[in-house]
Amino acid sequence: MHRIILSTVDSTNKYVEEHKANFPLPTLVTATQQRSGKGQGMNKWDSKAGDILFTLYSGLGGISAGSFFTISQIVSLAIVRFLRSCNIVAYIKWPNDILVEEQKICGILIKTYIQSGVLLSAAMGVGLNVVRRGKSPSHYNPPATSILQHAPFSQINSNTASEEIARDILEVIDNYSPHTATQIRAEYWQNLYRNQGFFPFVVRGESCMARLLAVCDNGQLHLQDKKGTEYVCTFQDVQYVF
Repeated sequence: MHRIILSTVDSTNKYVEEHKANFPLPTLVTATQQRSGKGQGMNKWDSKAGDILFTLYSGLGGISAGSFFTISQIVSLAIVRFLRSCNIVAYIKWPNDILVEEQKICGILIKTYIQSGVLLSAAMGVGLNVVRRGKSPSHYNPPATSILQHAPFSQINSNTASEEIARDILEVIDNYSPHTATQIRAEYWQNLYRNQGFFPFVVRGESCMARLLAVCDNGQLHLQDKKGTEYVCTFQDVQYVF
């Protein structure tokens, strides 16, 4: 795995996008600090020096374009396993936010590259909070937390941790098969936030109590409200209420 270590950068995902033509696969780009980290949609990712900030640019082995959401599942699960090694219990809030005690500790941003219907590679961006956070702004939903708020005696080297997580991701990609795909989907569901019972959501602008039925292979979320109405939702269709 090729390594690029940056002190400060606008965002590691942007850096990969601008320089990927010159990178061997896989390449791991880490940064001590990001000036303009990017979240889902138009959201900004607020990071601090000392957080785990990286983008892994990699080929995708046997993962097909139709199974692109598997990449998100693989990265999410690698973060959950890393936090478990820090004695922190974490869950995945669909599609790929990582929560600890209903607070967000990690964001993931993935961009795939497809040519002639073939999934060639992906840039897998991770922002994992290490440094303590103060009170989150009111628009944060959910509020932010960090590793040191839940495991205050952890000794985290961000570059070493980035490589550990990246190697976990690459191992799963390298060993990907129809059998392991089934295992990945099952592990993702087991670690999915609110995977049992009814909870408050806003679905297509309407508040309701709903339960998760499944995560579709294309990444859409299948819910059912208490009236029995079912919804298959994209990321823009559903909001979690905390």
